[in-house]
Amino acid sequence: MKMAWLLTLATLAVAEVAARGKQLGDARQRLVGEVELIGGDGDVALGKGDAGNLLQLEIGDVVEDIGEHADDGGYVCVCMDWWPSNKCDYGLCPWKQSSILSVDLENPKLVEAMKGLGEVKLRIGGTQADTIVYEDGVTPCLPFDPPPGTNSSFFKHGCLTMKRWDAIVSLCRKAGCSIVFGINAMHGRDKSETRTWDPSNARALIQHIVRSKQQDVIFGFEYGNELNINAVNPGLGLTPKQIAEGYHQLHDLLKAEFGEDNTPKILGPDNIGWQSRYMKKLLSLSKDVLYGVTWHAYPLGPSYDNPLVDHLVMSPGFHDIFFRRAAKASKEAKEFGGPDMQIWMGESGGAFNSGRNNTSNRFLDSFWYLNTMAALAQAGHQSFCRQTLIGGNYELLDKNSLGPNPDYFAAVMFRKWMGRHVHRVTLSDSSRKIRAYAHCNVKTKIQTIMVLNFDQNRSAEIDLDHSTHVSPTRDEYHFTAPDLHSATVDLNGVTLLHVSQLKPRVEHDLSRPLALAPQSYAFVVFHNSSCRPAGESR
Repeated sequence: MKMAWLLTLATLAVAEVAARGKQLGDARQRLVGEVELIGGDGDVALGKGDAGNLLQLEIGDVVEDIGEHADDGGYVCVCMDWWPSNKCDYGLCPWKQSSILSVDLENPKLVEAMKGLGEVKLRIGGTQADTIVYEDGVTPCLPFDPPPGTNSSFFKHGCLTMKRWDAIVSLCRKAGCSIVFGINAMHGRDKSETRTWDPSNARALIQHIVRSKQQDVIFGFEYGNELNINAVNPGLGLTPKQIAEGYHQLHDLLKAEFGEDNTPKILGPDNIGWQSRYMKKLLSLSKDVLYGVTWHAYPLGPSYDNPLVDHLVMSPGFHDIFFRRAAKASKEAKEFGGPDMQIWMGESGGAFNSGRNNTSNRFLDSFWYLNTMAALAQAGHQSFCRQTLIGGNYELLDKNSLGPNPDYFAAVMFRKWMGRHVHRVTLSDSSRKIRAYAHCNVKTKIQTIMVLNFDQNRSAEIDLDHSTHVSPTRDEYHFTAPDLHSATVDLNGVTLLHVSQLKPRVEHDLSRPLALAPQSYAFVVFHNSSCRPAGESR
């Protein structure tokens, strides 16, 4: 994923800096300079104009409709990867018994945690997805090489048995998730070859799905994982034409096996970063069979050898660089692929190379996660796939205990309350250290405001906009922690251990401002709201 960092930072952040006439030296200086220029120091308090003042929050018209599935929690997606236990980075090995091949899929704690997330999409993919072999009785189905005991970041082989596939299906049937499966697009070839894809091994898996009547848990298939290395490293990776040919092969295969009326969706290309020229060419060749565009980004950079990670997480101005890129991606997906083309953040865990221990799995990461999910929804993305549900350091569930990390509760709250219709929000905070978002669910008439206070020193009082609500009360969920690196999170002052504890504090005085503690976030839920779909003004 180092290339993703170069794409999102070296190409984007540095370009932002250059536009301001700032000349910087090495990569670390570029990072520090960018944070200073657009985000200010991580310790900056509320602006002078806000000191002691009541902040005003106004909710405007709906600016995005992220799809009917979002009302049922479909915007939130979680990933599981293929990495074996001896996958290591920086001398650390955070994948012990936590891949889709090794985790205990029947563990009641895992099933219960998945149920707690609700009807989310489970994306199964990652680097090894391209070459995994599916047991078909013909193709040698070999375990990962190097074998356990030899630490590595590079593996060959890998085998998915039909028994293991059935266990994955069983998990989703119990928990209510739907599967987005990354097919082995590099089967029988490597990224420097020009041969077309051999779909024979994939056909065996797809025929097994149909024979076993497992279509009900399949949302769709992805073709390949980060095959666009060619865009930044000519000679390695597939061209847009090659990937488009694979999409059409996969479409023909799915249509033949599932039937024309039940053909699963195809998503892709799961590219590293967003390259406009590459995507324009790819979509011109494949928009007839592609349901949605997926791309990957790790805007916080490498998880180690990067002392700025924690600082960047809590610098909302820094995040804005990436959000501008995401908005451009949303616009171009529809420009290149047509008005119905969806766009997903197909994989992101903040910091790449398995995430950073004591950051990616701690309370402070929820500020990056929630801010990014909400900003991408506002920019027009229809789904956000979090790397990972379990595995690495960016996992929502602790691999050892299967207990929830703080971001698990963030995912549950976003899925439950942030509905389909995304509003424009105006907040009178000159410091830009507080971020606010509002979504509405037209079916349930529930409007939710999510507010994040990144400021470490100053609390905030916010006068909320009640113009669209008839309910005499509002529900408040305030999330805090003893410190940013806490492994637990408190809701309204009580430490959370289970989703059953996610109960609000009811505010009966609607004129009372929302009080937000330093470095905390809150969800404010209004029932019986006059929600309106996109395009309808108040």
